[in-house]
Amino acid sequence: MNSSQKNTILPYSELKIQITELLLKAKQYVIKQVNSTIVETYRQIGKYIVEYEQKGVKKAEYGTKLLQRLSDDLTREF
Repeated sequence: MNSSQKNTILPYSELKIQITELLLKAKQYVIKQVNSTIVETYRQIGKYIVEYEQKGVKKAEYGTKLLQRLSDDLTREF
């Protein structure tokens, strides 16, 4: 190893800091992606439910117990 290579080697503490920062950035990115996916999924679910309940009319019928039935079925499945 020549003297110029010795000067570019990071001390362990710097290496650990860089790797820690990289892992934290990756973790934050994944969290944001998961949250975005969850929000979009729930938005789409809401859209499906509204379209199903309204059946092409301006207002939905109430008292059909759709949400309770859907909740029960999806709870069993997931």
